[in-house]
Amino acid sequence: MKSFFLVINWFGKNFFKIFIIIFFSIILFVFLSIAIPVFQFFDFFIEIVESILRSMDELEKNIEDFDWKKNEDLKPKKDEV
Repeated sequence: MKSFFLVINWFGKNFFKIFIIIFFSIILFVFLSIAIPVFQFFDFFIEIVESILRSMDELEKNIEDFDWKKNEDLKPKKDEV
């Protein structure tokens, strides 16, 4: 019976600490529940920008690798036009 009173006494002294920990845990859960979808929404737009930049880099690389000398013969000459 003495140990029961020790437990009750300990709980009485630490009730406020336990309440604060539970309260902040709930607040943190609510904050993360709201923040994670918002971050995913902004990540979608960041991914679009990265895709556009990657496409531009690939286009620039293809323009640099293009053989311009080979296709000069295909241009119409001034006297043919």
